[in-house]
Amino acid sequence: MQVSQLMSHEVVSCRPDDTLASVAAKMLQYDVGALPVCSPEGRLVAMITDRDMCMAANAQGRPFQEMKAAAAMSLQVFTCEPTFGLIDAAEIMQLHQVRRLPVVDRAGAVIGMLSLSDMAKEARREFGRRFPEMKSQDVTATLAIVGERRRSSGRVVA
Repeated sequence: MQVSQLMSHEVVSCRPDDTLASVAAKMLQYDVGALPVCSPEGRLVAMITDRDMCMAANAQGRPFQEMKAAAAMSLQVFTCEPTFGLIDAAEIMQLHQVRRLPVVDRAGAVIGMLSLSDMAKEARREFGRRFPEMKSQDVTATLAIVGERRRSSGRVVA
């Protein structure tokens, strides 16, 4: 199965100059914990998570209304393409300890999002099939590796 068959096609994003308050409002509205940060042209430039925002606000002692996404976003971004297999995407998540992958086209525009949760739901759907593409042990291994203590954060705190 290819990433394009499982990814979320409706992508909500933000921009580096958006306030953390507006980013948090989008996360709440769309029930997500991370957003791709895109340039005005729609190219992926970073990722931002709810945790990134809390850590940056705490480190700087400033409220979300006074801070921009650029102060909390992670510039180290790992992606996949829609033609990648799910196992390939799981390997990227494991290698880089991330729970979500932006799916980008050749121009770097975000066209979808793939999460570890998406993979877990697919493994559940395939449970009991004779030749499942995504096995529960694949998801379990990915979750265990992603959940390990990180080596370095790659975060930018202004």
